Amino acid sequence: MEVKRIKMLMKDKEVTVEHTLREGNQLADFFTNDIFCFAGTQILTYSNIQDIPREARGIINTEKAKLPNLRIRRYQN
Repeated sequence: MEVKRIKMLMKDKEVTVEHTLREGNQLADFFTNDIFCFAGTQILTYSNIQDIPREARGIINTEKAKLPNLRIRRYQN
């Protein structure tokens, strides 16, 4: 049902849909995990950069520095 609604909204429009790996969107992934971790137990509010968890600030600084985020996998034979 939701996919049909999305397709209807996209009809007659120029739309590009791209997949982004978790590694390419670390900050959103961090906050999503943070929200699910505390769901129903407390309200998370961040009024300024100092309120954001240290790990998230590290992700922000890495993105500001435009450092690459590589996915490394080990394969076993």
